[in-house]
Amino acid sequence: MHKYFLAISLLFSIEAQASAPGWMITGATVTGVTSTSNNQDAFWLWYEPADSVCNGKIKFQKSFSGTDDTFDRSFTLATTALASGLKASVYNYTDVTDCFAAVAIELKK
Repeated sequence: MHKYFLAISLLFSIEAQASAPGWMITGATVTGVTSTSNNQDAFWLWYEPADSVCNGKIKFQKSFSGTDDTFDRSFTLATTALASGLKASVYNYTDVTDCFAAVAIELKK
């Protein structure tokens, strides 16, 4: 019985970690940005190196951003990173493995 309980506890622990908020990518080079995705309030950001779970492509959707201003700032920072070559880190508030729900961008030299 104790082994069964331990196995179930470990399974829930792994699941909780997989769906945790956090940085999806850090220190990446932005290589492309779209202005929309299927004519929706969303955009794609391409980056290198493409070694994370998202394989070089992350989607930002206004519905995950919380406010219009947050979404607009993310798009502005994405295009700034593309034009300037600054390193980008992308954050997801719900699930670091969900490549379709990015919210925030941080830029650094």
